[in-house]
Amino acid sequence: MTCADANKITFVALMLVEEVENWWRFTKQQLKDEGRQITWEVFKHNFLEKYFQKDLRRMKGVEFINIRQRTMFVGK
Repeated sequence: MTCADANKITFVALMLVEEVENWWRFTKQQLKDEGRQITWEVFKHNFLEKYFQKDLRRMKGVEFINIRQRTMFVGK
């Protein structure tokens, strides 16, 4: 199933709860106040920076590449 970028933010926002939902309300208002267009890329960038920072993403990427199942590597 595909989803148009214009709808992704709406669908994701419906899934947010508690602290993350409050973060998005605040961030969305701040972006609007700054006159910035709220696109999927803008949402994704802000979300990843807040909840899944680059160092952690890099670490998890390395961890994924090094996953082993018996004698086989996932990355091979």
